[in-house]
Amino acid sequence: MKKLSSLNLLIFFTSLSLFFSCNNVEKKSILNEDFDSNTKGWIQEDTDFHKIEIKDGYYFIQSKDSAYGRTSTRSLDRSYLYSLPEKYSINTSIEIIQSDLDTAFCGLILESSSFEYEFRFFNTGKVTVEQYSYVTKKWATYDKVKSLESEKKVKKFDVEIKVDGWFFDLYVNKKKLVRGKMGAKNWDRLAPYAGKFTSIKVDYLRIN
Repeated sequence: MKKLSSLNLLIFFTSLSLFFSCNNVEKKSILNEDFDSNTKGWIQEDTDFHKIEIKDGYYFIQSKDSAYGRTSTRSLDRSYLYSLPEKYSINTSIEIIQSDLDTAFCGLILESSSFEYEFRFFNTGKVTVEQYSYVTKKWATYDKVKSLESEKKVKKFDVEIKVDGWFFDLYVNKKKLVRGKMGAKNWDRLAPYAGKFTSIKVDYLRIN
């Protein structure tokens, strides 16, 4: 067997080192919003209908008005939604801090030009996923969405939505609740929201 020359050995081990280095590099976050500042231009305002502000590392959303079922918001900079990869995860942590209703809820909205997807989390442990079509003007509810099991009211929701092409898997508090198919891949808005007469705080919002 021919012996490898010193140059060939050097090239071999250099290539091997570069291979393992590339595979050990952490994936760069597409969005890593911790609300310590407001670089993305998240809306902040205090009106008769709602109060929305960033304070103490949280995004606070308060619904004041009974005419609307929810109060949602958005960032002015939405560049992080452009050119998303085929596979990615959306992660957030939302906590209900006060509500005038016995059954309170909060959630997350994914919106495209044709569809809106609403992920809704109730303090009773119930979870719903709904699709609204801007073409037909109709809502459709996903079947077989599991609930969170808790003897007490659920206040905090650690959410992960794993997207793979047209499909998504929803996890809440580390429990897989549903797998579904969506009618859109490109998004115009990613928005946390508070239910009627309810106040929430959002700890972070990430896309990886």
